[in-house]
Amino acid sequence: MVNVAPTQGPAGLSFAEQIGVFDATGVISAGDLVKVSISAGVYRRVARTASGDGTPNHVIGVALADAAVGDRVTVGLKGQFRVKCAAAVDEGIAFIVSTVAAQAGPAPTNPADAGTAYVKHIGIALASTDSAGDLTECLFDGINGFAAAGN
Repeated sequence: MVNVAPTQGPAGLSFAEQIGVFDATGVISAGDLVKVSISAGVYRRVARTASGDGTPNHVIGVALADAAVGDRVTVGLKGQFRVKCAAAVDEGIAFIVSTVAAQAGPAPTNPADAGTAYVKHIGIALASTDSAGDLTECLFDGINGFAAAGN
């Protein structure tokens, strides 16, 4: 378990970071959302997330650097990171993996919508996104998530 207790007072809420280093199975850019995959019982590899990948049992991270196929890449799993966001993400909004691969988009707000009701909310935007593909400061938890609609 990772301790996400605040590391400073209420004037600026900040969380301890959890990062890992993994093998890139494709080209990855800093800020891309990536899915961490198990190989031989160990989380070893990452690849850019697929469009709309909201499966709650997936471990999602954010690439902290660019990587080519086969490179080792540092990935943020919990903490405050700059995430590549679709244009619709606004400050204070919970987000999920967007319909744009490897980017964050706003979390669903209708728990009755069977298509999006059971998804992992992996972050909270700390700033608004000006343009699609921008890197936006976010509070991120790709392991447990913050909540899932309908839960």
